[in-house]
Amino acid sequence: MVGASYDAPSMIGNPVVDREFPADRSQTLQINVPANLRLDKVTFTNINLGKAGITDAFQITGTSTSDMITIDTLTIKNSEFPTMDFANGDIYEITATTDVVAAGHTFEMTMASTTNDVVIGSGRGATSYVAENMTVDRIILNQTTTGGDVLIDEMTLDGVRAWTGAFNADYFEIGRLILQNVRIGDDGDINSADFVINSSVSVNTVADGVLEEPVFIR
Repeated sequence: MVGASYDAPSMIGNPVVDREFPADRSQTLQINVPANLRLDKVTFTNINLGKAGITDAFQITGTSTSDMITIDTLTIKNSEFPTMDFANGDIYEITATTDVVAAGHTFEMTMASTTNDVVIGSGRGATSYVAENMTVDRIILNQTTTGGDVLIDEMTLDGVRAWTGAFNADYFEIGRLILQNVRIGDDGDINSADFVINSSVSVNTVADGVLEEPVFIR
């Protein structure tokens, strides 16, 4: 439910008090995952995001370079974000098809042959999280404890659309990042990058088919 914070794997939520808007009833969906938790599938389908004044509409955050959110396959498709930013992580393979359109993109990742091809094994005993057909201000997937990685076999965003706020990922390790039919842009200016993979991200293989068009999501 929206306005709630869940400490995985528990399905019992606690009300969220939004520090940015303490007087407002929160519409945030926050999933707190402790170190060493295994998740088979994390899926977000047909979700509308956004609220005036927020910084991030969708956030994936590990705790450090030694305690990361580790994902075998992250697929983002049929989705829209004003901006998208990846920092402080490793990705073995990036595939962005030619139906990914951005108002400027900068891929300045560090190419590294030592980047791991992450493979999450059996899902036996793992938990799953599925959210669909919702309207929320933002979604936060947040690692809450140290001492190991969070392990996710398959994470999918399908039809996740934000009119304001960024997609922001920090402190992660991803085997395969797949982007299909994604639109990114907050100003219609292809000379300022709205889709950024920073130099703090190490990557082994890249298939960059991103098209640049004056996208302005409002």
